This record gives sequence, C-alpha cells and structure tokens, in this order.
Amino acid sequence: MTTDEILAELQRRELKVAVVDGKPVLRGDRTQATPNLINALRWHKDEIVKRLTGQAPETTTVAPTVVPQPASNPLAENLFRVLALCQQIRPSHPVCADAIAECAREYCDRGDTEMLTGAIATAERVLATIAELARPKQQAADYSWVDNHEEVMT
Repeated sequence: MTTDEILAELQRRELKVAVVDGKPVLRGDRTQATPNLINALRWHKDEIVKRLTGQAPETTTVAPTVVPQPASNPLAENLFRVLALCQQIRPSHPVCADAIAECAREYCDRGDTEMLTGAIATAERVLATIAELARPKQQAADYSWVDNHEEVMT
C-alpha cells in the first residue's frame, strides 16, 4: 500500500492526520481506523510527517500489504485468510507473497471460490515448505553400534 493510498483511505473514512510536535496524530472517529490501517500509518509515519510539513515531494512508497478485516461473506473471509498467510510468507519471500495475494484478489473480484480456495492451499504449502527449510537438517543416523559381521550357520 502506498502513502497516497493510505491518505486516500483516511479521507474515505473521514479521518485526518495532523502533525503535533513533529509526530503524526490521527483525528476523527478512531473507530473508523482498522488495526491494519493503523499499522500502515506507522509504516509510513516519517513520509507522512514530511509530506504534511512540506518537507517532501508527493511520492509513493510500497509497504507491506494491509490485510483487510474479514467480512461476512465466504469470498471475503477466504481472501482475508490468504492475505493473512501472505503476511507470514512476506518476510522471507516477498515476491511469492505478493504474487499469491494478487492472484487471490483477482479470484475474489471474479467470484471464483474454487481458485480462491486453491490460493489458500498454495499459501499454506509455501508456509509449510518455508518451515521445513528452516529446520536444521537431521544428521545421518549413527549405526556404528550394529555389528557388521555375518552369522555363521552350522
């Protein structure tokens, strides 16, 4: 999410950011600010302060995707689930996380429940693989205690 998108979302929610003592202060009905919007504001805090105080040109910076709050319909709930999984993938594989999230958004927009369910499974497999790769490799079993001689049959 870019700084411009964050400011547009604030405006849509009838919220404003003011700079007080060099720090951004959110004004308006704070119940309109989701936890993810607050996190996005924190991520872009410095740029927002510079922009509001006239110290920076209007530019866009990409930040981690803001995960929407789940809605009451299955498509939105599945999209929320995929995006939450992508947030877990992002630290180690940001390109993969962005690709899965973008596909999931498109599937949701098209109303394609089956493909959205597939995106959930894909994100879960990616997380499982990341976890598997992060585990220390098990050392080869030590069978030195086994006698390697053949029994003589009489």
